[in-house]
Amino acid sequence: MPHFRFRLERGSCKGGERIMELPDIDAVTPVAKQMARYLASREIAVGRLDMGQDMLVTDESGAVLATFPMTRFVHVS
Repeated sequence: MPHFRFRLERGSCKGGERIMELPDIDAVTPVAKQMARYLASREIAVGRLDMGQDMLVTDESGAVLATFPMTRFVHVS
């Protein structure tokens, strides 16, 4: 199975990567959603959630496969 890398990015500031083995590209969106929500909950816990971040998904070579704005997966009211 291919490896996909997930990370939050704010402009030139990149967060830590999480690497996951998934069956194919179709599995990326639901995993990105769960990963974004998990990382957002960690940021909320320390009082600093930045909604201007994007969830980037790359392949093993580092090529960007998808970019999701945090606001697609996390809603604050």
